[in-house]
Amino acid sequence: MNVDETSMRVEKSKHWVHVYSVGDITLKRLHPGRVKEAIDEIKFIPRYGGVIVHDCWPSYFSNEQSADALCGSQLMRELEFAINSNDYAWARTMKRLLKETCAKVSSRKSKRLNADEYASLEKRYRNILTRGIAELP
Repeated sequence: MNVDETSMRVEKSKHWVHVYSVGDITLKRLHPGRVKEAIDEIKFIPRYGGVIVHDCWPSYFSNEQSADALCGSQLMRELEFAINSNDYAWARTMKRLLKETCAKVSSRKSKRLNADEYASLEKRYRNILTRGIAELP
Protein backbone atom coordinates (compact mmCIF):
# COMPACT_ATOMS: atom_id res chain seq x y z
CA MET A 1 0.00 0.00 0.00
CA ASN A 2 1.29 3.45 -0.89
CA VAL A 3 0.72 6.14 1.74
CA ASP A 4 1.32 9.87 1.66
CA GLU A 5 -0.10 13.13 2.90
CA THR A 6 -0.35 16.65 1.58
CA SER A 7 -1.45 19.86 3.27
CA MET A 8 -4.39 22.08 2.46
CA ARG A 9 -6.21 24.99 4.09
CA VAL A 10 -9.56 24.40 5.73
CA GLU A 11 -11.18 27.54 7.14
CA LYS A 12 -7.77 29.24 7.45
CA SER A 13 -6.09 26.37 9.32
CA LYS A 14 -3.73 23.75 7.98
CA HIS A 15 -5.12 20.25 7.54
CA TRP A 16 -3.71 17.16 5.84
CA VAL A 17 -5.17 14.94 3.15
CA HIS A 18 -4.00 11.41 3.95
CA VAL A 19 -3.90 9.10 0.95
CA TYR A 20 -3.87 5.29 1.11
CA SER A 21 -3.63 3.46 -2.20
CA VAL A 22 -3.63 -0.26 -3.03
CA GLY A 23 -3.90 -1.30 -6.67
CA ASP A 24 -6.70 0.76 -8.19
CA ILE A 25 -8.37 1.56 -4.85
CA THR A 26 -7.58 4.86 -3.13
CA LEU A 27 -8.82 6.19 0.21
CA LYS A 28 -8.40 9.88 1.05
CA ARG A 29 -9.10 11.24 4.52
CA LEU A 30 -8.91 14.84 5.72
CA HIS A 31 -7.37 15.26 9.18
CA PRO A 32 -5.95 18.20 11.16
CA GLY A 33 -2.84 16.16 12.10
CA ARG A 34 0.08 15.30 9.86
CA VAL A 35 0.88 11.63 10.41
CA LYS A 36 0.94 10.07 13.90
CA GLU A 37 -2.32 11.61 15.05
CA ALA A 38 -4.01 10.69 11.80
CA ILE A 39 -2.67 7.12 11.86
CA ASP A 40 -4.04 6.67 15.36
CA GLU A 41 -7.47 8.16 14.59
CA ILE A 42 -8.08 6.90 11.05
CA LYS A 43 -6.96 3.38 12.06
CA PHE A 44 -6.44 2.22 8.47
CA ILE A 45 -2.68 1.60 8.62
CA PRO A 46 -2.76 -0.43 11.88
CA ARG A 47 -5.30 -2.82 10.30
CA TYR A 48 -3.23 -3.29 7.15
CA GLY A 49 -0.86 -6.26 7.34
CA GLY A 50 1.13 -5.84 4.14
CA VAL A 51 4.00 -3.64 2.99
CA ILE A 52 3.60 0.12 3.38
CA VAL A 53 5.51 2.25 0.85
CA HIS A 54 6.17 5.72 2.23
CA ASP A 55 8.45 8.75 2.24
CA CYS A 56 10.45 7.84 5.34
CA TRP A 57 8.39 10.01 7.70
CA PRO A 58 9.18 8.51 11.16
CA SER A 59 5.55 7.96 12.18
CA TYR A 60 5.05 5.47 9.35
CA PHE A 61 7.69 3.19 10.92
CA SER A 62 5.61 2.86 14.10
CA ASN A 63 3.17 0.28 12.71
CA GLU A 64 4.26 -3.17 13.89
CA GLN A 65 1.63 -5.05 11.83
CA SER A 66 3.20 -4.18 8.48
CA ALA A 67 6.57 -4.02 6.76
CA ASP A 68 8.09 -0.81 5.43
CA ALA A 69 9.40 0.07 1.99
CA LEU A 70 10.69 3.48 1.06
CA CYS A 71 9.38 5.38 -1.93
CA GLY A 72 11.80 5.25 -4.86
CA SER A 73 11.36 8.96 -5.58
CA GLN A 74 12.18 9.77 -1.96
CA LEU A 75 15.30 7.57 -2.10
CA MET A 76 16.42 9.37 -5.26
CA ARG A 77 15.96 12.77 -3.57
CA GLU A 78 17.96 11.61 -0.55
CA LEU A 79 20.75 10.33 -2.81
CA GLU A 80 20.74 13.59 -4.78
CA PHE A 81 21.16 15.48 -1.50
CA ALA A 82 24.12 13.25 -0.52
CA ILE A 83 25.70 13.87 -3.92
CA ASN A 84 25.12 17.64 -3.96
CA SER A 85 26.03 18.32 -0.34
CA ASN A 86 29.00 15.95 0.10
CA ASP A 87 29.86 14.67 -3.39
CA TYR A 88 29.71 11.08 -2.13
CA ALA A 89 30.71 8.60 -4.86
CA TRP A 90 28.68 5.80 -3.24
CA ALA A 91 25.50 7.89 -3.54
CA ARG A 92 26.16 8.61 -7.22
CA THR A 93 26.75 4.90 -7.87
CA MET A 94 23.64 3.87 -5.90
CA LYS A 95 21.52 6.37 -7.82
CA ARG A 96 22.79 4.94 -11.10
CA LEU A 97 22.07 1.36 -9.95
CA LEU A 98 18.51 2.22 -8.92
CA LYS A 99 17.82 4.06 -12.19
CA GLU A 100 19.22 1.17 -14.28
CA THR A 101 17.15 -1.37 -12.33
CA CYS A 102 13.99 0.72 -12.58
CA ALA A 103 14.41 1.08 -16.35
CA LYS A 104 14.99 -2.65 -16.76
CA VAL A 105 11.98 -3.67 -14.66
CA SER A 106 9.71 -1.00 -16.17
CA SER A 107 10.43 -2.18 -19.70
CA ARG A 108 9.18 -5.70 -18.97
CA LYS A 109 5.68 -6.99 -19.04
CA SER A 110 6.32 -9.07 -15.89
CA LYS A 111 7.76 -6.03 -14.03
CA ARG A 112 10.31 -8.39 -12.41
CA LEU A 113 13.95 -9.36 -12.38
CA ASN A 114 14.83 -13.00 -12.86
CA ALA A 115 16.73 -14.84 -10.10
CA ASP A 116 20.19 -14.23 -11.61
CA GLU A 117 19.48 -10.54 -12.16
CA TYR A 118 18.21 -10.19 -8.61
CA ALA A 119 21.34 -11.89 -7.22
CA SER A 120 23.50 -9.53 -9.28
CA LEU A 121 21.51 -6.52 -8.09
CA GLU A 122 21.87 -7.60 -4.48
CA LYS A 123 25.64 -8.08 -4.87
CA ARG A 124 26.08 -4.67 -6.52
CA TYR A 125 23.87 -3.04 -3.87
CA ARG A 126 25.90 -4.53 -1.00
CA ASN A 127 29.18 -3.51 -2.66
CA ILE A 128 27.95 0.07 -2.94
CA LEU A 129 26.96 0.07 0.73
CA THR A 130 30.38 -1.30 1.70
CA ARG A 131 32.06 1.49 -0.28
CA GLY A 132 29.69 3.97 1.33
CA ILE A 133 30.66 2.87 4.82
CA ALA A 134 34.32 3.37 3.92
CA GLU A 135 33.61 6.79 2.38
CA LEU A 136 31.52 8.23 5.21
CA PRO A 137 33.40 10.05 7.98
